[in-house]
Amino acid sequence: MENHKSFNEKLGYQKQTDNFATKAIHSGYKPEDCKNRPVVPPIITATVFEYIEPGVQNGYHYSRFGNPIRSNLDNSLASLDNAKHALTFSSGVGMTTAIIATLDKGDGIISTHDLYTGTNNLFKEFGRKMDLNVKFIDLTDLKMLESSLKDDTKIVWVESPTNPLMTILDIKSIAKIVHSKSKAILICDNTLSTSYFQRPLELGVDVVTYSLSKYYNGHSDIIMGALTTNDDKLFEKLKHSQTSTGVVPSPFDCYMVLRSLKTLSLRMEKHSENSYLIAKFLSTHPKIEKVFHPSLETHERHQLGCKQSYGHSGVFSFLIKGSLEESKKFLKALKLIYVTGSLGGTESVASIPLLMMVSNKFEKDHVAKGLTDNLIRLSVGLEDLGYRKQNSDFATKSVHAGHKAEEWKGRPVVTPLVTSTTYQHTTPEEHSGYQYSRYKNPTRDVLESCLASLDNAKYGLSFTCGVGVVSAVIATLQSGDEIASMPNMYGGTIRLFKDLAAKMGIETKYIDFSDMKILKSSLTSKTKLVWIETPTNPLLSIVDIKSIADVVHSHSKAIFIVDNTFLTPYFQRPLELGADVAMYSLSKFYNGHSDVTMGGITTNDEKFYNTLKYFQVSTGVVPSPFDCFMANRSIKTLSLRMEKHSENSYAIAKFLESHPKIEKVFHPSLKSHVGHDIALKQSYGHSGIMAFYMKGTVDDLDQFTKALKVIMIAESLGGLETTVAIPWLMSHSDMPEANRLAVGVTPTLVRLNVGVEDIEDLIADLDQALSK
Repeated sequence: MENHKSFNEKLGYQKQTDNFATKAIHSGYKPEDCKNRPVVPPIITATVFEYIEPGVQNGYHYSRFGNPIRSNLDNSLASLDNAKHALTFSSGVGMTTAIIATLDKGDGIISTHDLYTGTNNLFKEFGRKMDLNVKFIDLTDLKMLESSLKDDTKIVWVESPTNPLMTILDIKSIAKIVHSKSKAILICDNTLSTSYFQRPLELGVDVVTYSLSKYYNGHSDIIMGALTTNDDKLFEKLKHSQTSTGVVPSPFDCYMVLRSLKTLSLRMEKHSENSYLIAKFLSTHPKIEKVFHPSLETHERHQLGCKQSYGHSGVFSFLIKGSLEESKKFLKALKLIYVTGSLGGTESVASIPLLMMVSNKFEKDHVAKGLTDNLIRLSVGLEDLGYRKQNSDFATKSVHAGHKAEEWKGRPVVTPLVTSTTYQHTTPEEHSGYQYSRYKNPTRDVLESCLASLDNAKYGLSFTCGVGVVSAVIATLQSGDEIASMPNMYGGTIRLFKDLAAKMGIETKYIDFSDMKILKSSLTSKTKLVWIETPTNPLLSIVDIKSIADVVHSHSKAIFIVDNTFLTPYFQRPLELGADVAMYSLSKFYNGHSDVTMGGITTNDEKFYNTLKYFQVSTGVVPSPFDCFMANRSIKTLSLRMEKHSENSYAIAKFLESHPKIEKVFHPSLKSHVGHDIALKQSYGHSGIMAFYMKGTVDDLDQFTKALKVIMIAESLGGLETTVAIPWLMSHSDMPEANRLAVGVTPTLVRLNVGVEDIEDLIADLDQALSK
């Protein structure tokens, strides 16, 4: 593999040394741990667990003490920090409370002046109540630290970078002093960096703490805290405090954070790049007094940050020229960036720490330590900065489209999950626009608006699943109508055309869409629907959407639908090429986390939209509010995921193309692909899906799949984890054998869904499996 320097390496930071992305996706859970082997860990909400026999547990007994999904999350967090142990808590300050609860009256705490205000306030409150000796000192002065350590010092608590002034502390030197001059526990709050950019345990720290609510979860929808450690005795002590104080997280929240970890590396790289570019912009702006960003060479501890970290995240601060009045005017004038007190989400947010984070009790202390009224803290999200080659603000829309905070009471940054099935009328004849959730739901509306926005379309609709879309579309037809479609296509669609459409008296013609003359001669007055895929499933055939649209619209009145599941609107927008409808199995790349089954369409055709909406509601193929919420959440990282899928799949395609045990590779980005030129003309790139023929027999293929270690055998696709499928035995097994062979689905065809793991791990896994 060619080795390219990452964005942060170019800035002078340390090079990542291990398989972080692969661990983020796979660590903490094994499908074989569950009887039915789900790729995604199940959410177990049980509060009690059955004993094998009286006095003999099967690992769990009451959910406050332990829960399987919480164990999955704990194990994953430990792995990402290269730690032995991890514990999760109901919140970051809940974790801090549990740590303080391990102290005795009269014990001492040393911390830094510039510290997250929630931690600062807890130390002061409990300091008074427990008679603790709490000292806040300048931890950039190592001599001051050394002189401050006393026999009663039980905890030294640091942040680096600090919140909100981004001070970098020398963690390794502090650890050396603390451990040589005292018996204190050294704790480092690593919230702003996460283990992706900094691993304090490797620098000598005893315990690392996180507010998982911030970058680790990264979607502004979960409150949780965590710690990691390598100290067995300390771990048991902290675990006892966790369960005895009751600050344990819910199983659902644990699942959501596990889900978020899978995109952590992608998100942190984008946060880092975006924040650096904005910091550079602000550092030269005439209305900015000073910028505090560790990646800037002007930062007084830039070199130290580069030495002990792998990069910096999306949060930084700056001083605006003027007073509080100017700070307020600036925040009020922001349009895209939200004004809120938290940080670390996909959306950019800004705050005035003195007004929004500081308790009035301690305001004077904070002003003295640099939290002035012209200090602005900015958490830079994943939106576009204007540099993408695509001439659209795709990432920005994926984060913001469909949701307006001001339309909800309390102005939440994230779309609320509205599960209500019915809605209050103001009078028997008047309502708010919502009556019954099958007809319309607020969470579903946000998703459908977002789908439309990303396709630059007027309308969007969502359905229970991809084949639910096909069923609803077929329901718009009537006996005697005809469908023109492709023989090399997803088996579920063909099955519905063969079964449901045929029962309604609708004939389906399968034709070669690469030949416009054949298409033109096949269209008749009865042709009411033209349905294609490009790229196709599973052979990745490419057809010319614009040419097909021109023929269809000039020679028929048919609705032209393109199944765009494999590319999503990030890589292809069929409506802009002349299609009437773009169709998606949202279960695949759009949602991309292998945990939601849903379908969707976008269109500019008002008449067809209203017709299809009628059948969506009347046939009942409407998705649940929860699934809509989850898909909305996933879309915020769509651009990041698709770029990584694309990069990884191309690297694997190149590797396999030159492998002696591979007969042929199907990947549109390869110049050897027959549709390569058309793909370049109508698409912005290709996703993570590809296929190849193996040389040898079915037995050879069986040995190959069984030998895979990182890559899993699974039928679906589009998830963050890499999966392999054999269409002959799996997705296309119910097609007649002659039909399968006719379209190229042979017993040795392999379909590969390339995930977002580290590419070196994936290629190594394929290489060792092929050698078997």
